[in-house]
Amino acid sequence: MLKYARIQNGVVIETITTDDDIEKLFPAALNYQPCSDETEQLWIVVDDEYLPPSTEVNFYVSPTGQRSIEQQPDWQQLNAPFDCRMERDGDQWIVVTDAMRLASAKAKTMLAIVATANQFTAPILEKYPTAETSGWSLKQAESEAIIAAADASSSIPDALAQTMIMKALTSGNGWNDAEVVAAARAVVAKAKQFAGISAMVEIMREQSVTAVEAANNLAELEATKTQLMEAVTALAVKYGLA
Repeated sequence: MLKYARIQNGVVIETITTDDDIEKLFPAALNYQPCSDETEQLWIVVDDEYLPPSTEVNFYVSPTGQRSIEQQPDWQQLNAPFDCRMERDGDQWIVVTDAMRLASAKAKTMLAIVATANQFTAPILEKYPTAETSGWSLKQAESEAIIAAADASSSIPDALAQTMIMKALTSGNGWNDAEVVAAARAVVAKAKQFAGISAMVEIMREQSVTAVEAANNLAELEATKTQLMEAVTALAVKYGLA
């Protein structure tokens, strides 16, 4: 039995094996040609030689992505493995290499990890207006100064006079000295708690960057992503955020 390939624009679109006369089976316009036994669909024909689609060659691409070994009017020429991945970039096709796919997947993985971390910290931050959270660092510094004055048996009013946020809160709430110190200690306690959470998120992000960058292929990256997501969830449970 002989094997034949139906060729269109230099590309094998079908193969058939038969003992019959191919010219009697199909009209000549279908362009069936004798081929080697290993020839399969999507193989290409270059200089009368059948080659696997992974062969790097000059080929042509239509605006809709159809490929041809034979030159076609107004089709873009590329030089790459015939079966390469392509994507549209404006009005041109570009070859998407494994390195490009891996880089894109790494970027998406990092965004997914950060988004997951944000889901855990959002319930804390969303309880407060942005204007309030933006003053947390100053409020903590002022509270620490008030606590230092209290621990040193120094004047609380003098320490309070050097502040801005705590002074405004004291005036608005009508706090006495003891209440000012109690409020300052509560501020610092909450700040330390949130600092622990912030440190957890920062460590997670830094470890994620290192792990993601170390992935050499998409399979390794997917395994890394799974491990990191599990680690993020475990940390969230540890801090009572999940």
